[in-house]
Amino acid sequence: MSQPTSSRATPIAHLAGGLGIAACFIGLAIFLAACAGFKAVFMLSIIPMVMGVIGFVLSIVGPVFQKHAHVEDSAVFAALFLNLLGIVGSLMLMSAWLNWRVFQ
Repeated sequence: MSQPTSSRATPIAHLAGGLGIAACFIGLAIFLAACAGFKAVFMLSIIPMVMGVIGFVLSIVGPVFQKHAHVEDSAVFAALFLNLLGIVGSLMLMSAWLNWRVFQ
């Protein structure tokens, strides 16, 4: 007997949005841990950066290659925004870790 295949696959844009949400939450957890006095946690700021970049690329590439999935534009814009927020937040965490001079 053949097993039935599921016709409901998750679009790549939804996966990208999930990566953006995870990047934001991980960045927030890193920030709160750093506020509690754990300065070494800034080294983990690379994780939300990688997740945000991968999610940003997937949120652009996903709807282009999965036209049959019919992903709404608002979901794609939300994924782009969340991933951009994760990237910017991780850059701010990296600036605290690497002692970048942001404001002089």
